[in-house]
Amino acid sequence: MSIRDDILVDFTVSPRIITIAAPSAAITVQDLYDTLASIQSKVYNLAHLALIFHVKSTGKQPLSVTESLAITLTLNNCKVAFAARSGPSFIECEIAGGNLVAVNSSQAAMSPIQTTAFVQVNYAKSNSATFLQNTDVAAIKAKTDQMAWQDVTDIKDVSLGRWSINKITNVLTMYKADGVTILKQFNLSDNASLSDRTPI
Repeated sequence: MSIRDDILVDFTVSPRIITIAAPSAAITVQDLYDTLASIQSKVYNLAHLALIFHVKSTGKQPLSVTESLAITLTLNNCKVAFAARSGPSFIECEIAGGNLVAVNSSQAAMSPIQTTAFVQVNYAKSNSATFLQNTDVAAIKAKTDQMAWQDVTDIKDVSLGRWSINKITNVLTMYKADGVTILKQFNLSDNASLSDRTPI
């Protein structure tokens, strides 16, 4: 949880535009919520329509000892914009750590993102996001650290690589995805009741 100092709100337009200044390319939903609540609480902003639709902004209710609901932040007639870039390459920006939605001045759903030049924004908008606690992340990492990644690569190669059958020797050859490196070879046998392959 933190209040960011790189966020500005234009209250003079509708919908209001919440701009995240360059070079920032990421923000969490929690930080966005905290910063908007702080901006809204300033005396000179109290005359404006609330930035956050508090009735609809929810999250962090516990589901279990290690899981809680993710935050869903509903913007009230506001859109988030990452500051335009000069290009020509696009920069990818992200709003993470929860769901972001918005309603317009009539309370109808609208996109929470204001497009800007040379910026692509990724954000979550699922209706049932959950947070994994550090203990869950550690458990997942422990399992993936034990994986035989070469086996995963071999499965990919079997799926995407070239296969060939030598009709003279009855040898099946499986190649890696490059189509050249031999992954595995099998002797093929066939009789009236059974077809079989035997690793060489």
